Amino acid sequence: AWWAYQLRGKLQALELPLIRPRAAVHVFAEATHDFRVEPALVRRLQGLAEQTGYSTQSLALSAFSALLRRYAGHDELVVGTSAPCRNEALAGVVGPIDNLLVIRSQCPAGTTPQALCASTAETLAQALAHRQLQFDQLVLALNPAKDMSRTALFDVLFNYKQAEPSEVVAGVSFTPLETNLGYGKNDLHLLIDDHGLHWNGHLVYNAEFFEPAFIEQLMQHYVRLLEALVDAAQTPVDDLPLLSAEQRQQQVLAFNDSEAAWPEQMTIHQLFEEQVRQCPERIAVNLGNERLSYAQLNAQANQLAHRLRAAGVTPQA
Repeated sequence: AWWAYQLRGKLQALELPLIRPRAAVHVFAEATHDFRVEPALVRRLQGLAEQTGYSTQSLALSAFSALLRRYAGHDELVVGTSAPCRNEALAGVVGPIDNLLVIRSQCPAGTTPQALCASTAETLAQALAHRQLQFDQLVLALNPAKDMSRTALFDVLFNYKQAEPSEVVAGVSFTPLETNLGYGKNDLHLLIDDHGLHWNGHLVYNAEFFEPAFIEQLMQHYVRLLEALVDAAQTPVDDLPLLSAEQRQQQVLAFNDSEAAWPEQMTIHQLFEEQVRQCPERIAVNLGNERLSYAQLNAQANQLAHRLRAAGVTPQA
């Protein structure tokens, strides 16, 4: 009943900027991107968690939701996550026993990081409290409209885990080995490995839809939004700066360096006539199947000027 109420109505599909339209049937080409959240920022996030009582998992998810809000522009954000469901009855079962959960959050215009963290922490806690309903049963119960171009209920997956370098069970020491099994075929799947002093980020993405440069920028902006949770908790999410000082310098100054030198004493029509003298046969106008060279365009412009003067048109008339 809780899930039916939480996921009532139509879920907002996440519309991220893709390099090509979705095919009628879902296609997937796996690619990965790794990044690191440095210890200085992790310590500040841990301090924020202690101060607010929110888990670092909910803070990491909040920044991810803010990122999706900035790139997709939706007020409603639907993200999947997984949670362990091992209980006493399954204590002797070998293998992973996790379940997929649907996190449906709201981030309308004007929402601050502080408010987003509070709502995300509450929604995540409620979802974890109702984790036992199997995902495939949930899909059958909701019976959403069929869309073969997407994965069921959500397109983006988020996971967070406390990483341990080694563990000992019944006297046997082992080290977890990352196999990348079970990631599914979502548009994006962000995994945050919390090593205590630092976080390792691992993003699996669909290369059919995203290019590596875009993904690298996406994760840079994710780290910027993690910083904003601490530094700009009262600034609306839509107003948070995503560019570093170097990127802003590049976009505002370098990319806009359009200065060009030309003879200031010449008028526009004199500059055009100079172009005609330099390359009369080069195409000046291209409209469908019709083309005019600079010489042809200049001749027609002169004909029009003579007709206007013959009709009595004078300067400023």
